Amino acid sequence: MHVTDAANVLPDNCCPASEADDRVAFYASYQAKQYFGWKDTDNDGYRDLAEKFKARFPRLCKRGQGRDWPYAGWLVELIGTIDRERRLPAFYQHGEWYNAPEIPPAP
Repeated sequence: MHVTDAANVLPDNCCPASEADDRVAFYASYQAKQYFGWKDTDNDGYRDLAEKFKARFPRLCKRGQGRDWPYAGWLVELIGTIDRERRLPAFYQHGEWYNAPEIPPAP
């Protein structure tokens, strides 16, 4: 998972345009509780993680401030679909877009 600001997303809505350290935070499930590769998060709750994220990615947080109504609407629709379908839709797998007709990829 890439965490970046809206201005740093390619038109395919999947990949960041720049993966510079100050533009993207990356997390994958293989990192388990070592979020973003950090070695000091094993016992952190969500508030602790949020504070560390803000401290460690200040420029990314600054660029991500503000409202993004198209994305917020998409996220609400996604959460509703997850609740209704009781599963997570896959949008990108094995390097290809996966057709999840119940909900389109993020705007």
